[in-house]
Amino acid sequence: MTAQTNDFSLDSPDHFRQDTDAVLTSTNTVTDAAGKEVKVTTTPFVEFDVAYDAPLANCAKDTIQSIADLDTADTSGCLNIVGHTGEVDIGSGFDLLSQDGTLPYNGSSLFSESHSSPSLDVGALVGLPSDLIGVHLDFLTQLTMTATDGYLANRSLASSSAPGTPLLSGAIHWPNANPQDDSVRVPCSIPAGDNLVYKLTGNRWAGTADATGTVSLVVEIPVIDDPSFGLATATLLSGVPVTANGSPDVTETLGDVLAENKPPTITAVARGGTFVEGADTTLTAIASDNCSSSLTYEWRFSDGGVAFGRIAHHVFADNGTYTAQLRVTDEAGNTAIAWPWKMMMSAQLV
Repeated sequence: MTAQTNDFSLDSPDHFRQDTDAVLTSTNTVTDAAGKEVKVTTTPFVEFDVAYDAPLANCAKDTIQSIADLDTADTSGCLNIVGHTGEVDIGSGFDLLSQDGTLPYNGSSLFSESHSSPSLDVGALVGLPSDLIGVHLDFLTQLTMTATDGYLANRSLASSSAPGTPLLSGAIHWPNANPQDDSVRVPCSIPAGDNLVYKLTGNRWAGTADATGTVSLVVEIPVIDDPSFGLATATLLSGVPVTANGSPDVTETLGDVLAENKPPTITAVARGGTFVEGADTTLTAIASDNCSSSLTYEWRFSDGGVAFGRIAHHVFADNGTYTAQLRVTDEAGNTAIAWPWKMMMSAQLV
């Protein structure tokens, strides 16, 4: 197998933000000089050694019944493949199929090739005049490459501070030449200001191979136009897993991770106390945030007072109606404001 260098490209956002979804779009194609798309290229081949026994006397044309017979010693004194002692070897290293081809995204590709062995002058071997009678073998080989997973690679997306904990991992497939989208969630655990690193490894084509071979004996007699006798058609390969390598590994550093920009949620404020002038009044905030585990609370009261913390304490000096404003801020600086809460203070009995 050989590999055609593929053109991998990745489109990604200029930046990523905590607690959001982002889409990465990848393509994996290449075109040749004629503008035709080219993918992983394979060079399949089948190789036999071809030999004849001399003088081929008393040999039935159906002596060879299967490819299994072709690969074993033939003691009948007739025809076989793979040379051994006493035979005339006329085709050592003979390639029955050897060609480049482009493997499919899906479906199958058929590779077919016909070859003829060199001719053996049988007449000369048995003492007859040369070129009176000869024989050779015709070979037809058909190889079908079927995509099971087709074009795929292993990809990962991880932060530079935690490369061992990828946000994306596993195989990505290209069922056709169209771009492939990957949606990724950027969690709050990725620090703001960090980088995301995308890696593509093991770019390959995965499929199966099936091949058949047909062998015919052709008798060469000048007065007869190449009579041939079918000897065997057999399965050479059946469902054999095949993997072809693709483009080199890719590593890309993507945009910075921005801090999340969602404000906290203020669910409620609970009020407690006697609500009379000069007495302690308490306000308790109930709030949450999508990313921050620590929130800051600031209270401002209409009489000019200020308090901090989730539970605020405040004393109003005189009876009347007052309001309070609550500001909640998360670690990224996002702020939620809730106000006013009206509170009516009654006069203190003396």
